[in-house]
Amino acid sequence: MLQEALKNVHKWSTDWSLHIAPDKSTFIRIGTQKNTYSYHIGETEITQSFSIRDLGIIIDQNLTFQDHISKIVKSSYFRSYQLLRNIKSTNPKIWAQLFKIYVLPILEYASEIWNPHLKESINKIEKVQKFYTRIAFTKCKTISKKVSYIKRLQFFKLQQLISRRKIIDLTTLYKIIMGFSYLKRDKFLEINKRPSRKHNFLIKMKSKNNKTHNSFINRCIPDWNNLPQEAFLNKNANTFKNWLTNFLSTFDDSLNIR
Repeated sequence: MLQEALKNVHKWSTDWSLHIAPDKSTFIRIGTQKNTYSYHIGETEITQSFSIRDLGIIIDQNLTFQDHISKIVKSSYFRSYQLLRNIKSTNPKIWAQLFKIYVLPILEYASEIWNPHLKESINKIEKVQKFYTRIAFTKCKTISKKVSYIKRLQFFKLQQLISRRKIIDLTTLYKIIMGFSYLKRDKFLEINKRPSRKHNFLIKMKSKNNKTHNSFINRCIPDWNNLPQEAFLNKNANTFKNWLTNFLSTFDDSLNIR
């Protein structure tokens, strides 16, 4: 089916003189099936890769996103070095704002796709903020010389990155379920129609495997189903996100945030 689709695309591009460059095209195999089928664009065989970049996300054949995480961490460190070296200020608000504007977008772009579950990857990402806040704290010329990471976050009014990704996940899921997204919820999940004491939007858990256990929907379901009824009194995604931020800051243990 895929080869037939490639054939049709190649014919269409040829008919309209919009030629495809087969030597710049590649594919990856995802799954455990030992498929050795080769694919062609015209007469040219497409080369196989172990990872590809699509809309800024590096996707590997095992869906671990390790290459993508390594890339954004490296870029974030470089951006942090630039800010810390060139900006001179003792105002913590300025340092926090700089991090939010120039570093967080790199660390959080499309995190719904690649949000990691391995501690190694989680710590690797978090270390960027630890590094930045440690150096920025010394530039604020406070009386205290050394403080813990959590106290530095309180000083700069920042959140742990793992908590921010959880908020992004749940807010995106809220948009899908409440119809604030072009994604149709019936294609991705099934709402439990049985009455519950928790809330009326419980999601049925689907079967998992090694490739899907950390997918967006599967990793969101436990936290989503544990939300209280008051979460759904919010009328739009922004108020839900604000409520969720306050809720997690008070009840981190309830959602297993570490």
